[in-house]
Amino acid sequence: MFSEKNQDTFPLFVEMADRVLIPHHTAYVIYLLLHPILHKDFFDAETQRRSKELEVIKAKAAFESAGFVYHLNLTDKTHPSMEIDGIAVRKREMLVVEVKGWGIGTYFEHKERQEWLIRDLKGIVDGWKYSTIAGEERKERKVSLLEKIKFVTRNMLIWGFDPGNYDSVEGAIVIKDYPPISLYNGIKIVSVEDVHKRFGES
Repeated sequence: MFSEKNQDTFPLFVEMADRVLIPHHTAYVIYLLLHPILHKDFFDAETQRRSKELEVIKAKAAFESAGFVYHLNLTDKTHPSMEIDGIAVRKREMLVVEVKGWGIGTYFEHKERQEWLIRDLKGIVDGWKYSTIAGEERKERKVSLLEKIKFVTRNMLIWGFDPGNYDSVEGAIVIKDYPPISLYNGIKIVSVEDVHKRFGES
């Protein structure tokens, strides 16, 4: 509480005589900070909707504008954990695509936040999913993009692709915003806005 006797604190709440003054702008800032906490379910649902929109609509449109035919959400009943977000094919090229609705989060300028995004992008390639529970970082195994590429290379016939039509199968990660790294372990990492620039025909 900022007062005549306590002037070392930031004046968010100001004591004046027997009253506490809460400036309108202070109340609005508190509201903004609490809003995503109080309405977390709505925010999570909207995040999920936008992520799905990126995966189903924007990524597909981006690859098709670069001359690819894009196939969505490919699965195999005998390998239920092998979920492929998309396969993009053009002439003798094939890309196994992983799409994430990740972007530049709050305080992205902070080194730690950037390192987390880099860690998560590498985790897609290497097969690790990271989370923080009660302040402790944890990681769990998941199917890596490299494993998905191998699976598609060996089993593409189950989705009607002829292995003889493709020179190689490569991988790509597409995210919402511009990534802090553009290549990891042979996998290209690109913003959905730059798919045409990165994968367009020369």
